[in-house]
Amino acid sequence: MKAGKTLTKEPIQTIRNQFWQILLPLFKSDCSLSLFKSKDATKSHYMNSKSDIDGVTWSIHIQRRHILCRVYIDRKEGSEEENLIMLEKLAKDRAKIEKAFGKELEWLISKDRRTAIQYKIPRGLNEPKEDWPAIAKTVHETMKRLVKALDGPISKL
Repeated sequence: MKAGKTLTKEPIQTIRNQFWQILLPLFKSDCSLSLFKSKDATKSHYMNSKSDIDGVTWSIHIQRRHILCRVYIDRKEGSEEENLIMLEKLAKDRAKIEKAFGKELEWLISKDRRTAIQYKIPRGLNEPKEDWPAIAKTVHETMKRLVKALDGPISKL
């Protein structure tokens, strides 16, 4: 374990719920973003928010060592080729999208159903709880940037 990290004896489900309770109010109070407004804190490691585009889902995955801000492209079972085509169309504007986001993104191509574009925040639930508000703010700001960078290109698919 790295210096500055804290171990807890609380179950991971309880820890996740505590983090969601810090993060979700940031989304609920943000008038410029419609994601995650109707969501409640959960014990799950992820939370999804549907987009207006069929098969496109915004997602946050909280882990002990990192947090993923992600957009999935997953039309339905049997649409693997369509999903890949959608990602390839977005990838044509990769430089423009990443410039708008402000950092390089991970482009995940899956031969199974889901493809995704994500950004990994290198801090997670292992961080001291007093750091969680700052981490939650980073997650919120990262999702805002991800949506801003991808919403226009996705709406053209």
